[in-house]
Amino acid sequence: MDYDLAVRILVVEAKPPVRHAIDIMLTRRQHHVILAASIFEAMAALIDHDMSPEIALLDHAVAGMGGFAYAERLVRQFPGLRVIIMATGGGDDAAVRGWAFLAKPFTFRELVDAVEQ
Repeated sequence: MDYDLAVRILVVEAKPPVRHAIDIMLTRRQHHVILAASIFEAMAALIDHDMSPEIALLDHAVAGMGGFAYAERLVRQFPGLRVIIMATGGGDDAAVRGWAFLAKPFTFRELVDAVEQ
Protein backbone atom coordinates (compact mmCIF):
# COMPACT_ATOMS: atom_id res chain seq x y z
CA MET A 1 0.00 0.00 0.00
CA ASP A 2 1.27 3.48 -0.79
CA TYR A 3 1.62 5.83 2.15
CA ASP A 4 -0.63 8.28 0.28
CA LEU A 5 -3.47 5.77 0.66
CA ALA A 6 -3.01 5.42 4.43
CA VAL A 7 -5.98 6.49 6.52
CA ARG A 8 -6.46 7.75 10.06
CA ILE A 9 -8.17 5.06 12.12
CA LEU A 10 -9.57 5.32 15.63
CA VAL A 11 -9.62 1.86 17.25
CA VAL A 12 -11.65 1.39 20.42
CA GLU A 13 -11.21 -2.11 21.86
CA ALA A 14 -11.13 -3.03 25.56
CA LYS A 15 -9.04 -6.20 25.33
CA PRO A 16 -5.30 -5.37 25.21
CA PRO A 17 -4.26 -8.40 23.11
CA VAL A 18 -6.93 -7.66 20.49
CA ARG A 19 -6.11 -3.93 20.49
CA HIS A 20 -2.39 -4.70 20.11
CA ALA A 21 -2.98 -7.15 17.24
CA ILE A 22 -5.17 -4.64 15.39
CA ASP A 23 -2.49 -1.97 15.86
CA ILE A 24 0.21 -4.23 14.43
CA MET A 25 -1.90 -5.30 11.45
CA LEU A 26 -3.00 -1.79 10.49
CA THR A 27 0.37 -0.15 11.14
CA ARG A 28 2.01 -2.69 8.84
CA ARG A 29 -0.34 -1.40 6.17
CA GLN A 30 0.94 2.13 6.95
CA HIS A 31 -2.30 3.40 8.46
CA HIS A 32 -2.19 5.99 11.23
CA VAL A 33 -3.78 4.24 14.22
CA ILE A 34 -5.01 5.80 17.44
CA LEU A 35 -5.80 3.21 20.12
CA ALA A 36 -8.20 3.44 23.04
CA ALA A 37 -9.49 0.93 25.58
CA SER A 38 -12.70 2.83 26.32
CA ILE A 39 -14.93 5.60 25.02
CA PHE A 40 -13.36 8.01 27.49
CA GLU A 41 -9.84 7.14 26.34
CA ALA A 42 -10.98 7.60 22.73
CA MET A 43 -12.35 11.07 23.45
CA ALA A 44 -9.08 12.08 25.12
CA ALA A 45 -6.96 10.53 22.35
CA LEU A 46 -8.77 12.48 19.64
CA ILE A 47 -8.09 15.70 21.53
CA ASP A 48 -4.47 14.80 22.37
CA HIS A 49 -3.66 13.85 18.78
CA ASP A 50 -5.75 16.64 17.25
CA MET A 51 -7.07 13.97 14.92
CA SER A 52 -10.08 13.74 12.64
CA PRO A 53 -10.44 10.02 11.99
CA GLU A 54 -11.50 8.73 8.60
CA ILE A 55 -12.49 5.35 10.04
CA ALA A 56 -13.72 4.35 13.48
CA LEU A 57 -13.21 0.68 14.31
CA LEU A 58 -15.30 0.13 17.44
CA ASP A 59 -16.07 -2.81 19.66
CA HIS A 60 -19.84 -2.79 20.15
CA ALA A 61 -19.51 -3.61 23.87
CA VAL A 62 -16.78 -1.12 24.76
CA ALA A 63 -16.96 0.59 28.14
CA GLY A 64 -18.33 4.10 28.33
CA MET A 65 -21.50 4.57 26.35
CA GLY A 66 -21.32 1.52 24.10
CA GLY A 67 -20.02 1.25 20.56
CA PHE A 68 -23.26 2.13 18.77
CA ALA A 69 -23.96 5.26 20.82
CA TYR A 70 -20.37 6.43 20.49
CA ALA A 71 -20.39 5.75 16.74
CA GLU A 72 -23.48 7.92 16.34
CA ARG A 73 -21.74 10.71 18.26
CA LEU A 74 -18.59 10.37 16.13
CA VAL A 75 -20.56 10.47 12.88
CA ARG A 76 -22.15 13.76 13.97
CA GLN A 77 -18.74 15.14 14.98
CA PHE A 78 -16.88 13.91 11.88
CA PRO A 79 -19.11 13.96 8.78
CA GLY A 80 -18.06 11.33 6.26
CA LEU A 81 -16.60 9.04 8.93
CA ARG A 82 -16.72 5.35 8.05
CA VAL A 83 -17.77 3.16 10.97
CA ILE A 84 -16.85 -0.49 11.39
CA ILE A 85 -18.43 -2.27 14.35
CA MET A 86 -16.61 -5.31 15.75
CA ALA A 87 -18.62 -7.94 17.64
CA THR A 88 -18.98 -11.65 18.19
CA GLY A 89 -22.69 -11.58 17.29
CA GLY A 90 -24.55 -10.64 14.13
CA GLY A 91 -24.18 -7.29 12.43
CA ASP A 92 -27.82 -6.45 11.76
CA ASP A 93 -27.80 -3.35 13.98
CA ALA A 94 -24.68 -2.00 12.26
CA ALA A 95 -26.12 -2.66 8.79
CA VAL A 96 -29.35 -0.85 9.65
CA ARG A 97 -27.28 2.24 10.43
CA GLY A 98 -25.28 1.89 7.21
CA TRP A 99 -22.11 0.82 8.99
CA ALA A 100 -19.79 -2.06 8.23
CA PHE A 101 -19.58 -5.07 10.52
CA LEU A 102 -16.54 -7.18 11.34
CA ALA A 103 -17.25 -10.46 13.11
CA LYS A 104 -14.86 -11.48 15.89
CA PRO A 105 -12.61 -13.32 15.73
CA PHE A 106 -11.35 -12.04 12.39
CA THR A 107 -8.30 -12.69 10.24
CA PHE A 108 -5.71 -10.21 9.04
CA ARG A 109 -7.28 -10.33 5.57
CA GLU A 110 -10.80 -9.69 6.90
CA LEU A 111 -9.56 -6.69 8.88
CA VAL A 112 -7.65 -5.26 5.94
CA ASP A 113 -10.61 -5.81 3.59
CA ALA A 114 -12.97 -4.03 6.00
CA VAL A 115 -10.65 -1.05 6.39
CA GLU A 116 -9.38 -0.73 2.82
CA GLN A 117 -12.56 -1.41 0.83
